[in-house]
Formats: sequence, C-alpha cells, structure tokens
Amino acid sequence: MKYFKKTFLWIIILAALAGYFYLDVETTKKKEIEKEEATRLLPFKPSEVLELELKKDGNLILLQRWEDGWRIEKPIKAKADNKAVEKALDYITQSKNDAEYVMDENPTQERLAEFGLINPQLEVTLRVGKTLKPYTLIFGERAPTKGVAFAILKGSPKVYRVLADARAEADQSLYYFRDKTIFRTEPNMVDKVEIVKDNKKIKCELPMEEKGKWEIVSPVKARADMIKIIEIVSKFKDSEIKEFIDEEPKDLKAYGLYPVKTKLSIWLSGDETPTETIFIGDRDKKKRGYFAKLEKKDNIFLIEENMIDLLPDDAEVLRERSILFFEEEKVNKIEVKYPDREMVVAKTPDFEWKVIKPREADFDFNVVKDFLQRIGGFKIKEFISEGHEGLKTYGLDSPAIKLLIWEEGNKTPHELNIGSISSKGDGIYVWTGEQDTVVLIDEKIKGVVKESFI
Repeated sequence: MKYFKKTFLWIIILAALAGYFYLDVETTKKKEIEKEEATRLLPFKPSEVLELELKKDGNLILLQRWEDGWRIEKPIKAKADNKAVEKALDYITQSKNDAEYVMDENPTQERLAEFGLINPQLEVTLRVGKTLKPYTLIFGERAPTKGVAFAILKGSPKVYRVLADARAEADQSLYYFRDKTIFRTEPNMVDKVEIVKDNKKIKCELPMEEKGKWEIVSPVKARADMIKIIEIVSKFKDSEIKEFIDEEPKDLKAYGLYPVKTKLSIWLSGDETPTETIFIGDRDKKKRGYFAKLEKKDNIFLIEENMIDLLPDDAEVLRERSILFFEEEKVNKIEVKYPDREMVVAKTPDFEWKVIKPREADFDFNVVKDFLQRIGGFKIKEFISEGHEGLKTYGLDSPAIKLLIWEEGNKTPHELNIGSISSKGDGIYVWTGEQDTVVLIDEKIKGVVKESFI
C-alpha cells in the first residue's frame, strides 16, 4: 500500500513538472511571437492585406483580394497570378523597424539624396482591415551590397534598411502580376479534343464506357494515342502566355486571326460545347511566338513557337502505334496458327501454363511472360490500308501466322495476322484486329512468335 502511495505521488509530481514545462515552452513561444511582431515595420501579416497598390514612374497597378483569389483592377481588369502577388506581399511585409534596420532617424536632404529618396519613383501601398487602412512604403536606391535597399514608411521621417527583394517585388511589371494561364482545365477531366490546322480538322473522343481508350472519330475512325492527346492538353494548361499584345483588338485580320485557320478546342466531361477554345494566328518573327486569343475573351496574346508544333497536321500522327492492347496478367490463352500446324497454350486454375495442342504438355511460364512483353512492344511503322481492303496484296488472305491472344472475361481474342515482307524490305505487313487495319511493322515479330511457339 505504501509502495502504491509513493508511485501515485511521483505520478502527480511528474505530471505537475510536465505541465510546468509545457506552460514554460508555450510562454516562451508566445513571447518570441510578440517580439517578432513588435519588430515588424508593417504591423500585420500578408494574409491581412486586402489591397496592394504599386506606383512606378507615375504608372499604377492596383490589386484586390477576392474570395476566389487576387484580381487586377487597374490599369486593366484581369485575373491576377496569386503566387506572384503572395510572393510580393511576403517579401514586402518582412521589413523590420528595430534599431538595427534604421539607417537615419531624421535624415537631411543630403542624406535623403544619398538614399535615393529625394524624388522616389517607386512606392507600394498595402491596405488592411474593413476600413482599408493604408500603409505606404516609399523605396529609394539599392545599397552598394545589393542585398538591401532603402525605404521610408509614409508619415515617418526614418529611413529604413529593407530587403532588396522587397524593392524588387514592388518594382515588377503588370505582366508579372497578371495570370498568364492559357487553359485552366485539368487534362484528366477532358473527354473531347478538336484540332483544326490549315483548315484540316481532327476530332478525338474518350467514350464513357472505354476508360483511357481515346478514339479518333474524324476524319478517320481509329484508336488514338492517349499520351499524345494528354500531352497536347497538358502543354496548353501548363504553358504561360508569353506576352499580352492587344486588350481590345480592332482588326483580327492584322494578327492572322480572321478567318481562323488553326485552333484547339477541348471539352470537359459533360459539356456540350467546348469548354476552352484557343485561336492561333500569324507568327511574330521578332518576338518568336504566335498571336493567339481565347474564343471567350477579347484580348490577343503571344504563345511560344513550339506550342503550335504539338498540333498535328494529319490524323495519322495521333493514331495509336501499338499493335495489340492486352493486360498481361489477364491473358489466359494463346493460339498460334501456321498454315500446316497449330499450337495452343492455356493457363490452368493453379496459374500454371499447359500446352493444349498439338498434345498436352507443361509449358514454361517465363516463356509466356517474355513473349507477351516482347509482342506488346512492337510499334506500327506505317498505316497501309483500312479494314480488309487488299489483304491478298500483302499476303494476308492466307497469313503465314495467325496469333490469337485471349483475356479473361473477353468473348473475342486480340487477333494479329502476319503476312509478307514489303517490297522495300523495310518491314512486314500485318493485319491487326485491334484497329482493323493493315500496317507495316518490324519483321522481327515473325521470329519472336516462332521462337516462343515452335
């Protein structure tokens, strides 16, 4: 009983000590925060600023904080780049007021001239609170060390040493603070893409029932390369407007934007009309970019030259180049048919592989795995003809090899017929059931099949 009382007493003492240390740490933290806030030249945090006004050489930029982010109100009305504005606020509000940062308590005209504060050309006003109380920093020159600059807080005679980065952020152009996003749409939410280039139209869609399997629906019906489509949409989402050219254009012809010869439209899933459409006009050789505008906005801007190179001239560029589309782990049967013989291997319930034809025998799992990986790696060199047209011409009316790959749950197999070698000797003709097309691929495919299924 005595032992229990002693233990309980120690628990109480330890708990009291822990509480004391916790309170001491919290008190220390609070004092440090209060000390930090007391040394602020501007007595508020960046998050409390509702307006940011920048004046440079008589020009004014006014930004306002809204629920959906920052907006430019002057000299134009436009969406602002939130990251750029917050970065500027962060640097500007870091300025300190303690003795270490005061360069002169009551400077003479000569000293003001030395600091570049006689006729200053740069000032920033931050407004906070419901009354939008203004705090204005007037910037002079940079110090010789380049790491700091000089500034005055309006209403006080003191000259302060501030971060050179604070001055640099206040000295930015309208372009810096403006939102330069072209498309705001996430690529994985897009289900239709239409490209018009030199008046040739290509349209691709992502059927709801076929996740990830993009299709070209015009000018041909074929399987599309998902990676290339996502790359196009991502490029226009991630790239920035190079330069803003004309806010209220009077003549679109002057920029090659009427009539429109090149455009890109994207649809978000569920939208009946294009969510975003960009028109692309003439090339500006000096500025190394193309004039462009969004269908739903008036202003004209410049985009990088390489962006237009992503838009294909022909639908064939967007066609999927894989010859077969299967999931390796779901394959449960492979049939290889030659003119004079046939071989069939199948997966057992125990996930072993067995020869079914011409006679039952064990079959090496590693051979199947290697074969599927190698066969899936072949890419189409050239699209020859659509459907079953001219099969005899390519040795496909009686193929040298017919390959059928079955997947669990599928009622029909992935079919590949191997025909004759091209007259140029640059490949072998193959008919692929995946795309119902005669194509040219590397002739090594014939050897891969024979090596695996003799």
